[in-house]
Amino acid sequence: MIILWALVPLLTMCRTKTTSTDQAPLSVEVMTIDSTTSVLKHNYIGRAEDADVISLSFGVTGTIEKVYVHNGQSVNAGQALVVLDATKSQSAMTSASAKLSQAKDGY
Repeated sequence: MIILWALVPLLTMCRTKTTSTDQAPLSVEVMTIDSTTSVLKHNYIGRAEDADVISLSFGVTGTIEKVYVHNGQSVNAGQALVVLDATKSQSAMTSASAKLSQAKDGY
């Protein structure tokens, strides 16, 4: 009997009070979220340059016949880099020599 009287206060605390409310239920928006994998991607526009760039120039024009070096290779001063086709150069030299001979003859 003592145990029963000890349980009475506990049972009365568990009782829920019902109150009357005149408020309408709240309207909520439900959204479905899809599970996706997102990848961060950044695009940049620019130009990359070597730290040590040296422009090459040749004393004569012509067609390259043979290349002795490749891109990125270190070279030394005076080292041959390419061989030019000598056909046009020899033809120009022959023509210039002929004109020089004519000029000497006419003088």
